[in-house]
Amino acid sequence: MAYLSGTYSRFKTDSRLQNHEFEKLYKLWINKAFENQEILIAPNMAGMVTCSVEHEVGKIGLIAVAEKYQGQGWGKKLVKAAEYKCYQAGAKEMLIPTQETNLPACKLYQSLGYTSAQRGHVYHWWKS
Repeated sequence: MAYLSGTYSRFKTDSRLQNHEFEKLYKLWINKAFENQEILIAPNMAGMVTCSVEHEVGKIGLIAVAEKYQGQGWGKKLVKAAEYKCYQAGAKEMLIPTQETNLPACKLYQSLGYTSAQRGHVYHWWKS
C-alpha cells in the first residue's frame, strides 16, 4: 500500500533513481510511521494514511486507497480520520504536502476544502 501511495511521487517518476531507491525510501517511510504509531488503516485494508503532529501542525504524509476500493469515498474517510487523530493530538491546523502532478490527490484535498498554501520546487542533485 505504501508503494501505491507513491504512484505520482517524484521519487518514483525520476528515472535516475535506480536500484529500487523508491521502494527503499517508501519502505523506510512506512516502517517509521508504524514505529511511531502514525498510521491509520481502513477496514479490509481498503486504504491507509500516515499522519503526525509537530508544533500544533498536523501533517499527512502518505495516503493510498487500494485499487478495488477507489471511487468509494475511502480517500475522504482517511483524510477525515487523519484530521481527527491530529486534532486529538493537539493540532490547530493541517498541512498536506503533495505535488501538482498528483491530480487525484489534489482533487481529493480540494473537495475537502483544502487550498494551496505554498508552491515550491524540489530538485534532485546528481554528482557527475
